[in-house]
Amino acid sequence: MFNGPMIIGGPSRCGKTTLLKILNNEKQTKFAGLPVEGLLKIYARNKKLHSTKEKKLFINEYLKRQRNISEIKSEVARPIDYFKSTIPEVLAKIPKNIFTDTELLNNILKIYSQDMKKEYWCVCDTHPEFYFEKIKKYISNLKLIVLIRDPREALCAGLYWRTFPNRSKSKSDSIPYRLSLWILSIEKSLDLIRKFPNDVGIVFFNSKNNLYHSISDYIEIGNNENFNSAEINKFFSYKRNKFLSPDGKWESLINSQELSLIEKFSINYLNKLEFPFSEKYSFSNNRINFKFTLIINICKYLSKYSFPFAKSLLDWYYVFPIKKFIYSNFLSKSRF
Repeated sequence: MFNGPMIIGGPSRCGKTTLLKILNNEKQTKFAGLPVEGLLKIYARNKKLHSTKEKKLFINEYLKRQRNISEIKSEVARPIDYFKSTIPEVLAKIPKNIFTDTELLNNILKIYSQDMKKEYWCVCDTHPEFYFEKIKKYISNLKLIVLIRDPREALCAGLYWRTFPNRSKSKSDSIPYRLSLWILSIEKSLDLIRKFPNDVGIVFFNSKNNLYHSISDYIEIGNNENFNSAEINKFFSYKRNKFLSPDGKWESLINSQELSLIEKFSINYLNKLEFPFSEKYSFSNNRINFKFTLIINICKYLSKYSFPFAKSLLDWYYVFPIKKFIYSNFLSKSRF
């Protein structure tokens, strides 16, 4: 069982918020889950703080910074909204021998767990597996749970979760980009498990039973009958080439070629993890996408040396305009 502060991570739209709700609904757990994103990548940089004034500025910035808490970005909340301690009280409780922002952040979240009468804090972030090792150097008992959902469901949810019934046109929501991040996330998570077998675990978001069964390997959790199973078996579940839409209908939200790309490049990872499929892969269209194959293989190779650099390459190619100049001259003009 995990004993120590914990980050819930993994690819986007894989159930991090759902798991946080489970922890906060379970009186048996030791974890106080902060209901907004932790943003540890931004704030835990091991930057030195030289004065009480700097500490105060850091605490105010972190606790007052708004985060989106709704799918359509219409609702926001701040970490301090969930504390029982006020900001002056938080500042007064911080030990005077704290010298870095990472240590300060750890102590801020400790105060939150104390407010909630729990032993450890817990936050969720997108892809914290990419920077977990860096933070763990300064929070030695830090733990990581990586949530993995059927990538067909996770990628479909990413395309529609803020724009349904319309498909997102954002470059950062494209299937090749999100699939690439999903692959790098699994690669890094498997590497972390080898390095920190007692501190990193993978949990499958597939059904209520699977989620509970898997998380119980790491966290003492009961069977909360008050927790609504609909919170888990929710929208964008996959069945027979269709997805459960927010309208409650089974719809063809992504095409067979896109499904084939997802299945082809994720199947080996899922088999290695013994992932509990809700429905087996069909490989309805096996056309090879050479462009995607080249980019993901380059990124996988680079990730052995630097995951942040590999992700930056994906950002440059799929998201930023620089791709139009660089890759149009070297790669074929075939479209996905």
